[in-house]
Amino acid sequence: RKIIFNSTATLKAGFDMRDFTEKDVRCDLRKKKISLMLPAPELLSMQMKPEDIRLVYEESTGLRGKFTAEERNALQVQAQTDICAHVEEMGILEDARKFGREIFTSFLKQCGYETVSVNFKPVKEARK
Repeated sequence: RKIIFNSTATLKAGFDMRDFTEKDVRCDLRKKKISLMLPAPELLSMQMKPEDIRLVYEESTGLRGKFTAEERNALQVQAQTDICAHVEEMGILEDARKFGREIFTSFLKQCGYETVSVNFKPVKEARK
């Protein structure tokens, strides 16, 4: 048996700022210099709406019947799990790093800092 689905998924990545503390900020007001150590970006949400999932191809041969609704649902759950497991390879977390750095740098420069450094903590294995 073979089956192919096509779907659109919406993934949102960002920063869990609950891990951000004053120890993650180094500031020199006299030199107008600031350095931040942000939490590593992570996948915050993943949504795959049922109405966006389309059956593209299904084949059953021999004694095996078509896929049941239960089997289709299990395959869709597996697809969501696979997407979440490969989020780093998709570049989504790198995009979050890039945009996070740009947003914090722009904000802090508007606050009067001339030198801004934004870095990220290593990814926590427990959060993957």
